[in-house]
Amino acid sequence: MNRSLSEKTLKESRMAYRDLDLLKAYELVLKSIEIDPSNFHAYYLLKNLTHTIAFSYPDHFDSERIKELIELSMEINREIPSVWDQLANVCKINHDFDGAEEAFFRAVFYNRNKGDLTNQYFHLFNLGYIYKNIGNMEIFKRIVFSIEWNVYIHRKIGRMAIPYEILQKRIVNIDTNRPPVQLVRKMKESPGRLYLVAVDNKVLNPAKIARFIKAFVNNRIEFRFFHIPDPQIAGMSAESNMGIYSHFPSCPDECPASLYTRGYQLIVCPILALKLRPILHRINPPWEVVEEKHGFCECK
Repeated sequence: MNRSLSEKTLKESRMAYRDLDLLKAYELVLKSIEIDPSNFHAYYLLKNLTHTIAFSYPDHFDSERIKELIELSMEINREIPSVWDQLANVCKINHDFDGAEEAFFRAVFYNRNKGDLTNQYFHLFNLGYIYKNIGNMEIFKRIVFSIEWNVYIHRKIGRMAIPYEILQKRIVNIDTNRPPVQLVRKMKESPGRLYLVAVDNKVLNPAKIARFIKAFVNNRIEFRFFHIPDPQIAGMSAESNMGIYSHFPSCPDECPASLYTRGYQLIVCPILALKLRPILHRINPPWEVVEEKHGFCECK
């Protein structure tokens, strides 16, 4: 019943939008999400209205209301790119560039739908533009100049290469010689961040790593593994019954360490390069393709 009423309200919002009754369209699309926060398609229309209402009708723009609706939607599913994109736009309007950077990163990171090329392109461009806003023109330029060949990669595997600097600020290395509480305390200094966990296979201790993972889960720290972990870790997770398989990339297509840019180099692991070989010739100078497997990665 809620979805049916939400869709009806969303349809009325679209009609108001076509009639250029923007305030009515804005109120109706918010109402549509209120009725059913799982109606994620409503966020595409809300995105079209957000900046217009914020700057042309500021008395009607309520960023807190929008963020409350976003939170309700994220309680249902925290990996919907359009919802993170909407949060990023609200943060940007409020000059919260750190919040916008995290939200645009998540929109890029979660979007692995080959059919959603246009939105993935804009998510990545907007992520780069945030770096321009904060004065890092080098990352902005590299993202802009990578878009053409990134489009071809997206058509193949449903993702795009992200500058390593953006990944690196999220990477945490598990040091099993230290107690988990120290790392958890540090990670909590940046609440709301999606962390990428790296484990050095040279010092692999599944039992100790299990303690870290349990600490992350118990403290509601969001994380994914930066690379495909040692099979012992995957086995450990099953034995511990922690239900966190979604944290493990299972193939090079999903592995953040398998594809990123460093300077004007596209770093791609040899396994993924085999799949991308038909299009790698499209990457021209100043870009260079470097086939390089991440030191900790266990892809076969």
